[in-house]
Formats: sequence, structure tokens, C-alpha cells
Amino acid sequence: KRVAAMAPKRKIKKKKRKVRRQAPPQVALACSDGLARLFTSGRSTSLALTRGDAMKRIWSVAKERLLQHGATITCDAEMRDLFGVDSLGLTDVPGALAAHLRSAPLQPAIVTDAGRRAAAERLRLRATRSEGDIVALQLERQRVREQLLAQREGAGAALRHPTDGSSGDSPPGASAGMDSAGALTRRGRV
Repeated sequence: KRVAAMAPKRKIKKKKRKVRRQAPPQVALACSDGLARLFTSGRSTSLALTRGDAMKRIWSVAKERLLQHGATITCDAEMRDLFGVDSLGLTDVPGALAAHLRSAPLQPAIVTDAGRRAAAERLRLRATRSEGDIVALQLERQRVREQLLAQREGAGAALRHPTDGSSGDSPPGASAGMDSAGALTRRGRV
């Protein structure tokens, strides 16, 4: 028998998959006064939106005003003044919006007195960075908490005691009385 020579097998290269990069997070941008009035129907002149949200809003405004014709927006007088064109195509909208979006200023933080004190304490702790100081401060806090709780319980206990001078939390057979200075004392039966 004669064996036919076989051609060498070709190696099949596997296609490498492209790694998809994640899109950067969308950042809210401040709208110009005219664009904010357009999106809020004249109620507000300050508005911050992402580019995607601004695109959604412009198309929803066009739909509400019956200005959308397929992939084209026919501008009304307000839009014409704002964008300077009679119509916007699907690819023209992002460029038209870009002229009216800018980086939004940071919102001022709402600061309270308690927050200010806590921040000052954190700064003080960071500055010292001594474990002994941190432990001492924590012990001091605990001591103050215990004092406040004791004061609250004392005020609450005075309200809970009956007017005859006897307390509900004294041991059985004990009674309360007044000493010569007029202070309330506890006497137990023997």
C-alpha cells in the first residue's frame, strides 16, 4: 500500500478580542442661562446636567413642542435665538449644546457647628498622631458621656421618685429620711 503524503496542518490563529475600555464617569456641567430657561420652561436660570441628560432634554423639549421631524429639530424662536440656526440635525445637536455647557462650580458644603467641631478634632488628632494622645482623648470622651448620662438619669430619677421621700429603687426594708442639714438620706432597717 502506498500512503499519500499529507500536507502540514496550518495553525489557525485565534483572533484577539479588543478590550473595551470603560467610559469615564459623566460629570455634571453648568448650563448657560438661556439653555436652563429652555429646559425648565423659563422657571430657572441655573441648572447642571451631564451631556447625556442635556441631549435627552433637548429631544424631549423638541418632542413636546412638536418640533421634531425624524432626526431633525426645526428650531422655534427661542431655540433660534439660543443656537443661531433654523434647524438642528442629529449630528448637530451635541455641538450646539457644547457651546452652552461649561464646568459646574463646586457646590458649597453645608457646615454646622457640630461638623465644624468634629473637623477641628479630626485635624487635632491627625496633627498629634500619638497613640497615647488618641487614647487619652477617647477616655476623656467616654468620661464626658458617662457624666452626661448620669446627669440625665439623675434628673429622670428625681422625677420618678414619689413625693413622700421613699424611692422605688431602694432595697427592701429601707426608708428615706432627712438629716440635720436637710439632705435626703437612706436608712436601712436592721
